[in-house]
Amino acid sequence: MIGEIRDSGAHLYLVDYPTPGAERRAQDEIRRVGQESGTDYIPLFDLIGDDIKDQLHDDIHPNRQGHRLIAEEIAKVVTNTLIQDRQP
Repeated sequence: MIGEIRDSGAHLYLVDYPTPGAERRAQDEIRRVGQESGTDYIPLFDLIGDDIKDQLHDDIHPNRQGHRLIAEEIAKVVTNTLIQDRQP
């Protein structure tokens, strides 16, 4: 699937999910796949940390503000990638 996305010309990011208190196995696996495939990885769990705790309506799923927090972090990473790609 990663190859098909790349072949389409799209830039692919792998993103983990910032669930406080969750085991890190999923994040570790996503990071491993990113490294092995040369795909950019956005470590939301590491970027957001406990800031998401107050933004979960059921201890797992983010509320409106939680989604905003996630989107802002993803936007920062994507913006930095775009800026780096434009530099000579």
